[in-house]
Amino acid sequence: MFTDVVGYSAAAQADEAGALRLLEEQEELVRPVLATHGGREIKSTGDGFLVEFDSALRAVQCAIDVHQHLHERNLQKGVKPIELRVGIHLGDVEERAGDIFGDAVNIASRIEPLAEPGGLCVSEQVFAQVRNKLSNHFVKLAPTRLKNIQFPVEVYRVVLPWEEPGGTVVGGPRLDGSRIVVLPFINLTPDPADSYFADGLTEELIGAISRIQQLSVISRTSAMKFKGASKTVREIGTELGAGSVLEGSVRKVGNTVRISAQLIDVNDDKHLWSENYDRTLANVFAVQSDVAEHVATALRSELTSGARARLRKGPTRDTAAYLLYLRGRVAMRSPDPAYREAFGLFEEALAKDADCAPAYAALSECYTYVAGEVTPVAEGFASAMRCARRAIELDDGLSEAHASLGLLLLQRDFDVKGATQELRRAIELNPSNSMAHQWLAPCLRIRGQLREGMAEATQAEKLDPLSSSAKWFVGLALFRSRDFEAATEKLQESLALEPAGMYPHVVLAYIRAIRSDFAGAVVEAEKCMEASKGRPPGLEALGWTYALAGRKDEAHDILEQLTQFDRRGIHTTASRGLIQLCLGEREEAIRLLQTAYEEHDLGVLTLLQNPFLDPIRDDPRIAALADRLGFVAPPGTGSND
Repeated sequence: MFTDVVGYSAAAQADEAGALRLLEEQEELVRPVLATHGGREIKSTGDGFLVEFDSALRAVQCAIDVHQHLHERNLQKGVKPIELRVGIHLGDVEERAGDIFGDAVNIASRIEPLAEPGGLCVSEQVFAQVRNKLSNHFVKLAPTRLKNIQFPVEVYRVVLPWEEPGGTVVGGPRLDGSRIVVLPFINLTPDPADSYFADGLTEELIGAISRIQQLSVISRTSAMKFKGASKTVREIGTELGAGSVLEGSVRKVGNTVRISAQLIDVNDDKHLWSENYDRTLANVFAVQSDVAEHVATALRSELTSGARARLRKGPTRDTAAYLLYLRGRVAMRSPDPAYREAFGLFEEALAKDADCAPAYAALSECYTYVAGEVTPVAEGFASAMRCARRAIELDDGLSEAHASLGLLLLQRDFDVKGATQELRRAIELNPSNSMAHQWLAPCLRIRGQLREGMAEATQAEKLDPLSSSAKWFVGLALFRSRDFEAATEKLQESLALEPAGMYPHVVLAYIRAIRSDFAGAVVEAEKCMEASKGRPPGLEALGWTYALAGRKDEAHDILEQLTQFDRRGIHTTASRGLIQLCLGEREEAIRLLQTAYEEHDLGVLTLLQNPFLDPIRDDPRIAALADRLGFVAPPGTGSND
């Protein structure tokens, strides 16, 4: 931290003795504040100070406190104002003969003049560390190149309380401390090729802390929404309903990493625990275990001996395999998932460590999601099943592997009972596994357990409150329970989070059609078609809405397009059955649904839960399909009701 008295040189020329008295008063006021915040005065720069702190947060809090004291002094009548400019940067320094040197010092000295009189500016590195811990707002300055600094540095102005009418209000209802969010760790790694490491480590820490049974851990999808966001801890906690926040930074250089982590009580804005780690990559698993154990202790929870042993074991002992695995996870979790890249990275990881169970589980998830898109359905599901079973064979305690297997048993084998067992096992191992809760919901609904299914869908949304997918699943559950008003509201929430979403439009089209708004249903289907980029979900929606709207020729054109997908191994038989039903061709619709069952087309399982099938539920052939699938229709949904 560099400080400088504004206008001192000019004041000294006009009244040297008076300027010296003000300087002495400034030093008498500032030095005790530095000591209070743990600042180490390196040297006086004549009319300012160079000060070192052990944390960016303490440095910024100290600077604000200094300005507060000066602000209160300057309000007194008859005094000449003392104003400081303060600049703060975060970085490594070298100490020699009681002084410190390095780029960090040079950058801080260049940032200080950018501050307004009585103001405070910080670098992007400092901003990243403190943005969620202070109630102050930050204003990003226009890009500027600092004198004699090779690379551009982003600079932020800290808005001080008296610069805002009423200051920043922090308050509200007390949040549940056992509900925790792991915010994306700030990437301080100089090499852009290693930028994946911070996101990968964040996801690993979310998984590690999820093994603490007493905690409810916000899922990665929602946590990553705050990457780079300039919101306070209180604002984030309130938005997510989380009373505890874990955040930090990562700096990877070659084979070494520096990890800083801190756990914050959102309600009291109090640090519960913090630690800095300097480790080699081979020891990064120990860091994850240590962080999880300290979080458990601070939040008065505990890790079981089995969970602790799993944490300390790590996903693999091969460092290269671990880095490839992390890169693959980041690729598959990106906003536009790079599944092909992820496949290659996971395969490379397994080539280095054939017993890396998490890599097999991740591969299974990839194969499941691209089945019918990148690969034919049967081929994709077969590969996914092989990987899921291999992951469980290597590590039966891997929640993600059981969740993947459960989803496959449902989608590929129509084994609702087996899927339910696997998904419950996944939740037993990790109660915060939102995807397991999400997919358990339809399993329970299929078996007639509507209330339990709704509870699981709702729990998935609680764990992932900013996930459009989680909200869509709740909306779908409400639709299948015939609560169309609530379903519409939840589906609109899903689209607000992901305007390009495809599936909410499908369900909204159903709701409009049920209300005989066929033109409105077509509009929703067209939005789905645009989002799907010509894939079967969009074609299906267009097909049946065209049929109901009386546009039969166009509906038949859609049937032919779907048939072409079917010839490529992408199941569309159930979709064509729905369109035929909406065209009034009942017998052909039932035949196609029977064929879809034989082909293990997931669409038939989906359609059985759809109110559109109510008029033919009493047909013996449909009833037989329902029996084979273990489907229990909701009360009052038969054709005679």
